[in-house]
Amino acid sequence: MAFISYRSLPQSVIDRATGAKIKIFEEKDLHNLKAHLEHWMQQ
Repeated sequence: MAFISYRSLPQSVIDRATGAKIKIFEEKDLHNLKAHLEHWMQQ
């Protein structure tokens, strides 16, 4: 599962998502979102 956030998230939210195997793409990743998604899906 993936979650796209248009804002930076608190570290506690990122830690919980990582523990639940949820990939978070934050605002800093949105510039090249297509490439990030393609790379994540190939893993």
